[in-house]
Amino acid sequence: MVLKNALLSIKKNIGKTILLFVLMALIANLVIAGLSIKEATVKSIAQIRESLGNEVTLSYNMQNIMKNREKGESMESVVQDISVSTADLLKDLDHVKNYNYTVTVGVNSSKIDPVEMKESTQNNAPQGGPQDSNNQVQESDFTVSGNTTMEYLTAFTNENYVLKKGRLLSTEDQKT
Repeated sequence: MVLKNALLSIKKNIGKTILLFVLMALIANLVIAGLSIKEATVKSIAQIRESLGNEVTLSYNMQNIMKNREKGESMESVVQDISVSTADLLKDLDHVKNYNYTVTVGVNSSKIDPVEMKESTQNNAPQGGPQDSNNQVQESDFTVSGNTTMEYLTAFTNENYVLKKGRLLSTEDQKT
């Protein structure tokens, strides 16, 4: 009996019934579209994070050191070397996939002339440089960087640098 009355009501108010049906279909489509957009956004963010990766650099915050040191206190007494054991604590964390230790030194050569840099290029160069035993910035002709591996260097992974000849050093080359 209830079903019969419902069918009669639908027939009697056909315009209202069609309008309600269209409205319900529209709301259902909007909800489904919203859920699809949310799911696509979450997947897109995860894909971007995976493709970009993260790079963390452990170094001194020189501005903070300068601000917090006593007036007249030498930099040598404030700055301590970052030890390998301290860095090793970080490499063992769960989210660290790979690591690379880098050491930079300044060198001079009497046989090779350094390239003179233009004024505009020097403004973009990082400030500072290798330091001597008194933590004074050394003026040197060249900067040489030593790395644990070249495999993870951003310049190579982004293909800014391409090895034209030879090969990257590996663990097999150790002590050779």
